[in-house]
Amino acid sequence: LRLRGEGGDVARVRFGWHLAGSQAAAEAMAAGGIRCEEGHCACGRYGLGGYIATCATKANAYADSEGCGGERQLFLVLALPGSRIVRGERGTRPPCTAADSPSHPTEYCFVDGTRLHLVCRLDYQWVPTGRRLKTTTAGGHVRAWRNGSPVSSE
Repeated sequence: LRLRGEGGDVARVRFGWHLAGSQAAAEAMAAGGIRCEEGHCACGRYGLGGYIATCATKANAYADSEGCGGERQLFLVLALPGSRIVRGERGTRPPCTAADSPSHPTEYCFVDGTRLHLVCRLDYQWVPTGRRLKTTTAGGHVRAWRNGSPVSSE
C-alpha cells in the first residue's frame, strides 16, 4: 500500500470488499492482488480497472449465482484512494481512482494496484432465503470471464 509515499495520512485508508468470481480467481488474487492494469478489466459501470465495494453486502451482490447460492470467496481490502476521485464512466479507463459517487462512494474503480492490499480471504457458502429474487446485474460476458472462457464480442 502506498501510504508512506503519500504522507502517511491513515485517515484516507478505506476498508473495502472484493468478491472473487471463482476459486481459481481467488487463488490468483491471493498470489498477485487485484488486477488493475489496463487491458485486464473488460467491463464495469465506473470504468476499466479493479473494483472494491465499501460494504460486504454490495460485493456479495455481484455474485453470478443466478440467485441459487453456492461457494463464494470474499476479500477484505485496505484501499488508499487517490487525493482526487472522479465519477467513473462505463467503458473508459479513468485517469485516477473513480467511484460511483465521489463524495460518498459505495464502489471504487482503481487503476493502480499498489493502492490496494488484500488483508484476508473469507470463504463461505451462500444460501438464499427465498425472500427476495436475484436481479441479475451482470451479463453473460461476466459469466464467461468467471468460468475462464474468453470474452465474446456479442
